[in-house]
Amino acid sequence: MLRALIISTIFSLVMTPPTTAKDRESIDSTNSQTQIVVLVRHAEKEEVGKDPSLSQQGVDRAKQLAAILTNTPLSLLLSSPLKRTQETLIPTAQERDIAITTIDFSTGLDAHVDKHVEMIHSHPGNILVVGHSNTIPMIINALGGPEVKPIAEDNYSNIYYIRISNDKTVTLQQSQNGSDAN
Repeated sequence: MLRALIISTIFSLVMTPPTTAKDRESIDSTNSQTQIVVLVRHAEKEEVGKDPSLSQQGVDRAKQLAAILTNTPLSLLLSSPLKRTQETLIPTAQERDIAITTIDFSTGLDAHVDKHVEMIHSHPGNILVVGHSNTIPMIINALGGPEVKPIAEDNYSNIYYIRISNDKTVTLQQSQNGSDAN
């Protein structure tokens, strides 16, 4: 009994996002006048091959992300065509029974970012975007958000929440996923 309580407490501490209760309520609650776009870099990848899968640490982080976003309504999941971005979305996709939509970058990085913006603006619901260290800051900026610091190659923990109101006002909040917060 005590062991179960300890495990439950540790699990809840690990899975609790490092935002305040007020921030969490602000992020999780949504209304018809605000769209929430959650953007994250893919989780940790294996260091082999041109299109590697997630490492075990990455799989664990993908599960943490799904848990963190449990109370955030989502109706669209966007990813690049690379395995690591799609695998980062799998726990969320499976829990919510939502297909992952991939956006190709064969026509170039700018077209890739533009397609994200087009899909986000044309979709009425909340969206989770999993991208890369170079594309996430570009997408945030293209949506009208502020310039964000470049994402370090060893940083997989940033979660960006963009709120887009009906009057097209854009606000950005940032949180962390996991214990390696940089």
